[in-house]
Amino acid sequence: MMFCSKCGTENVEYALFCKNCGTQLTQQSSSSPAVASHAPAPNGGKRMRRRGTSNVPLILGITGGVIGLPASYCSGMCAAVVDASANSGDELTKIYLYGTLIICLACIVIACMTKKYPRIAGVVILVLSACGLVLFAVTMNILGIVAMVLTVLSGIFSLVQKTELV
Repeated sequence: MMFCSKCGTENVEYALFCKNCGTQLTQQSSSSPAVASHAPAPNGGKRMRRRGTSNVPLILGITGGVIGLPASYCSGMCAAVVDASANSGDELTKIYLYGTLIICLACIVIACMTKKYPRIAGVVILVLSACGLVLFAVTMNILGIVAMVLTVLSGIFSLVQKTELV
């Protein structure tokens, strides 16, 4: 095993750069972590970040969001029918129409971030999908439910996908 001379992290024998700080490893750094070699990191000294490797969350999230857009209109119309029978004005219609529309658009935008920020995007998509599922389920909108199931799968795949350091 090789030890980084800058931070002391143990690295695999064939590593060229430290997996923790990015410092270039030399043959001297294999014996002990005390020997110093301060070559610049390959990324300009910036901290390396994890990035998703799969396109599946991106594709599922965008597909679910796009399918949810016409379903949002249907939910708004279903809510309008219920609203008209209850004589309570436009509030319910607006909540369902704009609520589901905003959720679907947000799922599309966040799905585009699943490669750059896989963990955060996955959690946000799951929260949005749960809210969307509730709104679509109340109006019994099958197309909307299918769209939200796709976004739930996008969130799950985003959380469990393999990541790489960049």
